[in-house]
Amino acid sequence: MFPSVRIIQSLPIRPRKSRGQHFLIHEQTARKIVSACNITDQDTVVEVGAGCGALTVFLAEVAGTVIAVEIDARLADFLRAQALSPNTVRVVTADILSLNISSLLGENTKAILVGNIPYGITTPLFIKILEESDCIQHAVFMVQKDFCSRLTAQPGDDAYGLLSIYMQAYATIDFLCDVPAAYFYPQPMVDSTVLRVNPVPEKSWHDPQEKLFRDLAAAALAPRRKTIYNCLKKLASRWAVPEAPMQAALGEAGIAAQRRGETLSVHEFYRLADAVAKRLRCRGYYRKSAL
Repeated sequence: MFPSVRIIQSLPIRPRKSRGQHFLIHEQTARKIVSACNITDQDTVVEVGAGCGALTVFLAEVAGTVIAVEIDARLADFLRAQALSPNTVRVVTADILSLNISSLLGENTKAILVGNIPYGITTPLFIKILEESDCIQHAVFMVQKDFCSRLTAQPGDDAYGLLSIYMQAYATIDFLCDVPAAYFYPQPMVDSTVLRVNPVPEKSWHDPQEKLFRDLAAAALAPRRKTIYNCLKKLASRWAVPEAPMQAALGEAGIAAQRRGETLSVHEFYRLADAVAKRLRCRGYYRKSAL
């Protein structure tokens, strides 16, 4: 049974603001989200923050297996009591951020992730799905609408940061629909957006060259409004390597030394990473498994 606002209010459970609990109470939207997941009866779905089961009830109708992860033990017990297709649905009481997603799955299984995501865990969750993309087909998440600007921000935008760079480097994003605040209980202050995250299959977060790319981006953006030249000097000191090859890499990558880190695009950071690796390798400071 779909958990309407009447059902939720009748429960001996009160939403916790500290956990960002705003339960979806609009059945048509729940069905629309599940439909957007493109699930078959051969698929395994990991639901992030199952809550009162607004998505779980419909996921159970189409998926082969649903692993409903819920950090709140009260809600997890409620879900188990609903007897939602016991051969299909498994409820796990845990913090999704502390779980290894692959440990939930069978061998050679890739999961579809879906969920109504609390604002407080949105950024670390998005990073997590990039880190564990080897076991993820795609993800369909509902997030606060204002969060979306960080995913698509371009160099020079106020919202442009590491999350923008990582998401644009390792995934493609499709924006599916907006969901009014009135469709939740308790009602949040802002509307939400449903989006689909598709990991780029030919890239691996754990490749050493990808780590170099991220290290350079992190060094360039951590001190806002610092020149890329000064950022590389500081990074060279941290790595205990000479400044000269790091600085020469800027010229090879076609990046002016006085530019600020937040003006560099994803493609420019990749060019810089290639140039830095080449320069350090020539001097014997860089091994592919190192920095």
